Amino acid sequence: MKKKIIFIGMAIIAIFSVISFYIYQTKKSEEKKSRIAYLYELQNEAFEIHGIYEERCCFQTSEKIDLSMLVVDLYAYNYNRSDEQLRLSLEEIIDYLGDEYSSNGKLRVFSRPENVENYIVWFLNYKDKTRDFGRGLNAFLQKQGYEFYDDLSYNDVIELLKEYEKDSEYVPPRQDN
Repeated sequence: MKKKIIFIGMAIIAIFSVISFYIYQTKKSEEKKSRIAYLYELQNEAFEIHGIYEERCCFQTSEKIDLSMLVVDLYAYNYNRSDEQLRLSLEEIIDYLGDEYSSNGKLRVFSRPENVENYIVWFLNYKDKTRDFGRGLNAFLQKQGYEFYDDLSYNDVIELLKEYEKDSEYVPPRQDN
């Protein structure tokens, strides 16, 4: 009888341990998925990748980028960065978004290149300044007979940014870092 009680007690402890371990692993897995979704959401916002919530919270390729918006963001980001290593180009973003996983099999969202990571952090902290610069660009464009820059093609925005730089009402992007 005593052995039977000990056996039942051990069985209950074993079952409880297995269930607890399963719950812990499930919770840990859900937290990791939630963290990954959050990192993708921030990344996609910084790269001007828009869409429904489910799309914004997962890996997206460069095909979803709003190029005319991103080129203005990159212009503002790169404006005061003279060191080429700190600057970021559209080509580098497209390359980064070319694969979800690095060559070692890890998600690239966890091991971004330094200039990509710096840009994302900057964008999330200073996007209001980028938007201020964009409003100035839009005011210039409207005087030139255009609509808003986000309605124009990437190449048109590049050319119009060059024209805007020469305009007497040009206001450079503000930077605090």
